[in-house]
Amino acid sequence: PAADPAALAPVVAAAAAAKIGVVERDPDERDERRVLNLGHTLGHALEAAAGYRGLRHGEAVAYGLLFALRLAEARGLDAAGPELFARARALLARLGLPPLPAGDLDPAALLELAGRDKKARESGLVWVLPEATGPRRAGWRPVGGIDPAEVAGELAAFLADPFAPRAAVRPGGRRPLYSART
Repeated sequence: PAADPAALAPVVAAAAAAKIGVVERDPDERDERRVLNLGHTLGHALEAAAGYRGLRHGEAVAYGLLFALRLAEARGLDAAGPELFARARALLARLGLPPLPAGDLDPAALLELAGRDKKARESGLVWVLPEATGPRRAGWRPVGGIDPAEVAGELAAFLADPFAPRAAVRPGGRRPLYSART
């Protein structure tokens, strides 16, 4: 659903200023600037798979961010603050994203498209993943070297329900603290 443009104007201005600051501090994308790729690895592949129709760039990146949350959960990066991941999912759900493109999105084909992206490295895909660094703190981490079969498996489950968290049992037998579309 569309939001009030007047209310969003200062938010967009602040986000743009923050992005400019990151680019100025890291013009060669060696460190901090990688955070700007969060959600883009899969987002660009979704755009390409849809023939650049049906999903706006921001919508595709939002789906990419949802997948980054799932991949981060698979790697245990949510352990210090799973509620942050739940909140991120809830905020993304409030965007009213359109459904993923009709037809079968094949995980292997999406990974192939992601590997062609300008941000892919010679050594393979580097995923920018969110990381809970405390109960109310989050950061990010570039993670490379993830087995493509693992990514494809997570991607298949994600495509079935993009808003569902990874349903892994946490240490101590706890289940995730959130549910899909909360």
